[in-house]
Amino acid sequence: MAAKIFIAADIFPPDIGGPATYSASLARALLVRGYEVRVLCYGKNGQQKIQKWPFRVNFVSKRWPMPVRYFFYFIKLLFLSRSFPVIYAQGPVTAGLSAWLVKKITGKRLVVKVVGDYAWEQARMLKKSEQGIDDWQVKPKYHAVHFFDKVGLHLWAERKVTHEADKVVVPSHYLKKIVTGWGVGSEKIEVIYNTVSFATTDREPTKVEAKQKIGVSGDMIFSAGRFTPWKGFDFLIRLVPELLKINPNFKFIIAGEGIELENYQKIIRELGLLEKVFLPGILDKKQMGDYFRAADIFLLNSGYEGLAHAVLEAMKYHVPVIVSDMGGNSEIVDNEINGLLVTYNDKEEWLGAIAKLWRDKNLYQSFAATKMPDLPCFNYDEIMVALLKVLMP
Repeated sequence: MAAKIFIAADIFPPDIGGPATYSASLARALLVRGYEVRVLCYGKNGQQKIQKWPFRVNFVSKRWPMPVRYFFYFIKLLFLSRSFPVIYAQGPVTAGLSAWLVKKITGKRLVVKVVGDYAWEQARMLKKSEQGIDDWQVKPKYHAVHFFDKVGLHLWAERKVTHEADKVVVPSHYLKKIVTGWGVGSEKIEVIYNTVSFATTDREPTKVEAKQKIGVSGDMIFSAGRFTPWKGFDFLIRLVPELLKINPNFKFIIAGEGIELENYQKIIRELGLLEKVFLPGILDKKQMGDYFRAADIFLLNSGYEGLAHAVLEAMKYHVPVIVSDMGGNSEIVDNEINGLLVTYNDKEEWLGAIAKLWRDKNLYQSFAATKMPDLPCFNYDEIMVALLKVLMP
């Protein structure tokens, strides 16, 4: 009889995003290795009919209010996982809270993946806090509206669930430091990088051909990510008038979407940058490859990163990178060796770094020619072996 692993996910394809993609890829990889897999996630009514999977996928409707759908998720997880000895929860809150309750009732093994501080993210997106993630770890400060405040629930749940899980998986050493700060023993936390894969093509187009394909002329600065308050895209957009003094041919493109979209569009209009800054929305993997091939510089001014795959992708396409010295970015970028690390939201540092990189052609060519960092995330088999040791010791 095949060993069994239950994946308690938050989102799943056809929903988009890294967590959805990861859960689907993980389920396929486990199936190929002979494991019986089942998935539970949140989704829309009828979503299970959109795509057929070689394993069982069950959904809890997103149309229910949060407490109700959490309850339904718990009931379904308790019932569906009854013959599975281990649950791998893709987060300590929306999936992890139910998985923890199931563990309390049945004694199953629980492994929880943590890719960020969910309470902090909620506080920032709901505009209940202006704290950076590192200050938040010292003492969270936010505006609670009532006892059952969403931020407070996340704050309690992520700490409770990680404390009582059998193991916690994180994708960077920076995130291990954060979870350790929650009081979780370091011996319980395993750093297992997410895998990184890139779009392939029969023939790599030239930079000129790539720019023609996506319809961009001039010297292209590129960035990508969720449009959230801590990503710092608004800061970069406000830099563009100064960047045009360095090079009038710069065009700035930011791929992604999120709650800050209207704010970014407003800034672009107010600064008269409609012909200089472009927001093409979410790009699929093939489209992202085209944009990276066309890019001349990649920027990431984020106040928080676990392990930024977009930076690795830029390096793969030989695009020189400038990134904020935050989170796991220093695990990828070695300052002055394969890119530049600068202070988050520091106007003078960012302008100086971009001017330096653009004007110093030797430095530019050096970064473009540097090999990608040798990280485990490029060896899928190695990562699966490490993960299975955690899931099925």
